[in-house]
Amino acid sequence: MKRIVVIGIGGIGSHLVEPLARYVGSSGTCREMVLVDGDRYSTADLERQRFREEDAGRNKEDVLAEHLQGMFPGLSISATPEFVSVRNIGEIVVEQDGL
Repeated sequence: MKRIVVIGIGGIGSHLVEPLARYVGSSGTCREMVLVDGDRYSTADLERQRFREEDAGRNKEDVLAEHLQGMFPGLSISATPEFVSVRNIGEIVVEQDGL
């Protein structure tokens, strides 16, 4: 496995990406993780999503990409600030090994 795409960094996705990065990074099975979400954090999200109050207003995927890159420098983590639709799904998930 070389590339994993995570679509949606909300209530479930924001908690899923760290253990996923920990697993694939330590096993050496993945070289790249792409985080996709077109939304921004708001203070209303604090109780259910993984972010800090000072991140309010920032793109979700950017915040988590920075966090994960600091924890797993050997894993390439990129952020795609888009909502997924039928029009762009083919571009976003091209050549992925996991979704």
